[in-house]
Amino acid sequence: SRFLIEALMLRADQRSLLIVATYRPGEGTGGALRTWLERMDALPIPMQILELGALRFEQTNAMLAEILCRDAVDTEWLATCIGMKTQHNPLLIRQMLEYLWERGLIRYVHGKGWTWDEREVAEIEIGEDVAQILASKIDVLAPQQARVLRIASVLGAVLDVELLVAVCGEQRPELLQTLLSLTQEGLLTPCREGFRFVH
Repeated sequence: SRFLIEALMLRADQRSLLIVATYRPGEGTGGALRTWLERMDALPIPMQILELGALRFEQTNAMLAEILCRDAVDTEWLATCIGMKTQHNPLLIRQMLEYLWERGLIRYVHGKGWTWDEREVAEIEIGEDVAQILASKIDVLAPQQARVLRIASVLGAVLDVELLVAVCGEQRPELLQTLLSLTQEGLLTPCREGFRFVH
């Protein structure tokens, strides 16, 4: 796909194409992408590289205030607490909010909006790694969801539905329903090949 993108970028008549490529430092594809970016940098193509880090406290607070439809002053304590537990990583913040909501620690009260109990939120024990948050979601899955996820986990990061049907020994419509429910849980996401793990 990198070579296709390169060919598109080099077309002389291409004047309104924006390509955004992302990678996480330390992951396997990062080296290949960096080498490709270095080659692209030598071409007459305008390019900008942005290194994204953790959010600042103000950004975390603004994100929470917008999500919870509250004033930024109201969410300062929550932003501090969640920021400490997630190192202000946007993916972890999202997963943390879902974790709190699923356990009823953040709830919507008619006439008041989103509320939370500071003591309850402060006392929750959760690691700083997204894998631990996702593991806590897996612990409360229905048996059928857990079984499909367990089998899928040994097939690789990307799941071919037909292969999964064969391995699970289930009918395709029922298996698709389970996969879609796992998507709603935030554990899988659809992709061209079928489904893939979110993390």
